[in-house]
Order: sequence, then structure tokens, then C-alpha cells
Amino acid sequence: RFNGHGLTIPNLIIWPGAYHTAELFSLFQTLAVSLYGDDIFEPDELHLATALRRYWTNMITKGQPNNNVSLTWPQYSSNTDQVLILDKNMSTTNFIGIYPNCNLLSNVQVKVFGEYLGFNATCTVDNQCFIVNSTKTASSTETTSSTTMSGSTYT
Repeated sequence: RFNGHGLTIPNLIIWPGAYHTAELFSLFQTLAVSLYGDDIFEPDELHLATALRRYWTNMITKGQPNNNVSLTWPQYSSNTDQVLILDKNMSTTNFIGIYPNCNLLSNVQVKVFGEYLGFNATCTVDNQCFIVNSTKTASSTETTSSTTMSGSTYT
């Protein structure tokens, strides 16, 4: 998970959080020195950029990210749910450690998600977590979806 804290570049508007392609500035260090000066990256940002390049290079050349790195990128397992947080202070945690309330989508968004993609999406009332199970089958040409929210089922 790339945390996307935003770089410390003056006059560059970056929305908080990670957006699509947010890691590319760090990965390729492609910001123009002529526009932003010589000190584009803080030391901890350079460390993150170096780590990103090392992980990517390892994946390309060795088929796994963990070679000559300071923090092991855990292989995903549903038993441990471990993820690597790519940020100034890199660490590992489980998914719930990042999203303790698991409120990724609202009940309405889950309903729309389920209906649009043909998935069975279920929300729990207490923390709005959702579980998605595909109702599509390879031999089926028809897709059904059912979404349960707050005790009501929507089909």
C-alpha cells in the first residue's frame, strides 16, 4: 500500500492520500529540477524512492520483491492479511490495522457495486464491512446479485 503522504515540493498541489500514479514521482524521481530546485526530495523521501525502485527491480529480475531490502514485503495470505505500507516510515501491518472500521464503502455504494458488477455484497450494520462473493459462473450467461443491508435483502 502506497501511503501517498505528498512530497515536500513547494507550489505543487497534491491531494492528501494516494492517488493513481502518486508513486511515480518517487519511483522515477522525474520532477524537473529546473522547476523545483535541487532539493526536490527530503532524505526520507529519497529512502522511500530507493526502496520502491529496489522492490520493483527485484520483482522484475527475481520474481519476488525481497532481495537486499531493509523490510520484507510479506506474501499475502488471508490468514495473516499482512500488507506493506510504503511511506516515509515503512512498516507492515494487517489490513484491519490500516482500516480499523473497514468502512471502505457506504451501504449505498455496496448495493450499487453489487448490482452493477453482479456480486453479492453484504454490509454489517456495526462497522459497514462488506464481503463480496461472485455469483457469476463460467457456464452461466445470466448474472444475479443480492445485497443485504441493515437486515434487508436487495436483489
